[in-house]
Amino acid sequence: MRSASVAGVGALLAALVALAVSDRGADAAPSARATNALPMTFQTTLYFLTADRSAPIGVRRSLKRTSPFAIQAVQALLAGQTQAEKERGLHTAIPDGTDLISLRIVRNTTAVVNLSGLPLDGSPVDRVRVITQITRSLIGLSGIEEVRLRNDGKPWGLWRVSGGVADIAYGYRELLGFTGVGGTGGSFAALP
Repeated sequence: MRSASVAGVGALLAALVALAVSDRGADAAPSARATNALPMTFQTTLYFLTADRSAPIGVRRSLKRTSPFAIQAVQALLAGQTQAEKERGLHTAIPDGTDLISLRIVRNTTAVVNLSGLPLDGSPVDRVRVITQITRSLIGLSGIEEVRLRNDGKPWGLWRVSGGVADIAYGYRELLGFTGVGGTGGSFAALP
């Protein structure tokens, strides 16, 4: 009989140990869940211009994680360089006061970026710089492969020889054509 009560006490102790371990596991679960949660920010590359404005240069930024990520990237690009980036000599071709009106993704790959405040005149080289900064900053985010630009809802980009603005989407293939672009605005290469 005595061995039965020792066995009962042993079983009771085992049950209490199991209960304590399971409670400790419950306490550990929230912290395990917290480490598995998505971070509040994401890393991306924004493109500004080198000191001589002859090429784009990427800078890593940590931005707030909301979808689509492309909106946060455009807003950060329009906000311009940080003080540290300015001290490094980085520039932007995007005029101060340029605002994002809307960004929508068409056919899951083309971003239509509607801005206000883009220059209506300026050299073709300056337009190529703006197109490059925005396009290179967006390609790869939210599935974007190409970018179509609008200024107050109207197509914005390079001028056609026949007149008007070419309403095209810019991707890496188009940026390859922006190598050695020169003129009154200086020389520029969109891709290395």
